[in-house]
Amino acid sequence: MQAELIINNICNLSCKHCFQGNTKLVGTPLSVIEWVETIRKLAPYVDHYHFAGKEPLLDSKIFSLIYFIPSDKTFSLVTNGVNIPTYIRYLAPTQYPNLTDVGVSIDSFMGDESVRPFQEINNIKMLTDLGVHVTAYLTLTSLNYKNLIPNIQKLQEVGVNDFWIIPVLALGKTPKELILSPLQLIETLRFLEHEVLWGNFTVDVKGGYAEAIKSEKFDFITNVHLRVEFSCEKFVNRIVITPDGEVLGCGFEYSDGYDRRSSGNIVLDDVEELLEAGDRSRERNREFATVCKENNQCSYCRDLCPLMNFCYKDGVEM
Repeated sequence: MQAELIINNICNLSCKHCFQGNTKLVGTPLSVIEWVETIRKLAPYVDHYHFAGKEPLLDSKIFSLIYFIPSDKTFSLVTNGVNIPTYIRYLAPTQYPNLTDVGVSIDSFMGDESVRPFQEINNIKMLTDLGVHVTAYLTLTSLNYKNLIPNIQKLQEVGVNDFWIIPVLALGKTPKELILSPLQLIETLRFLEHEVLWGNFTVDVKGGYAEAIKSEKFDFITNVHLRVEFSCEKFVNRIVITPDGEVLGCGFEYSDGYDRRSSGNIVLDDVEELLEAGDRSRERNREFATVCKENNQCSYCRDLCPLMNFCYKDGVEM
């Protein structure tokens, strides 16, 4: 299992589509000592730590925490890329042999299609030149989806071979006009279905998007994995710790109202009890998702699961 540690609630960008964009902390941010204790408490249950945030490279705190990761565990991080030049010397593979990859969140390099206010291919090249394994997290919107293949090719030119393609979530700050329509999502998957590409590709389709493509069949000719998630599968593959210690099952749950979806607090509660609470919550999520899929009661689904902030019936947004 992976532990995703969201170590702060601040960012140096203000992206229009940030699903954490309106999230306000309910509790007090964990201290460095409390984060170190969190890493220690989770060690018997996880084999990989993933550092995230709004922006984990906003300052050097992350490097104080990495020091305490057990030597038999691996770790990764995801960043918007702005501060890569500042911390590049800390990210060398020789510094941390158990660093698996650095993820960089990207919209587009194709001009005005980008809604993220900073995109710098040279910062990514700094990582690959150093021998760092980079994973590109490509956010798809209604503005940039047609440029998916050129963006992939541009990243491949600087040595990126692993890609997570994520349709923008209807959470947080995301304006409705950026959300992909069912036809746009299907068109995107058809691009990938017929394009001969080298590398590894995961298309992460969640919630209402999953409903939109459930009757479609795809036959990808290259290494494309279609990952479909109707609800949060709490603690099956990951456990998420928020900046104030709340325990969630999925990263996207760290949006408005995250405290209502929490299984408890990592500082205050026993890990075994947290995992048991997560198991119960996962079963409830599955029941909710089944109701949503079968009945497509959109207002009901929105109240139950953040992934259902928008949903479709017969290809039409409700």
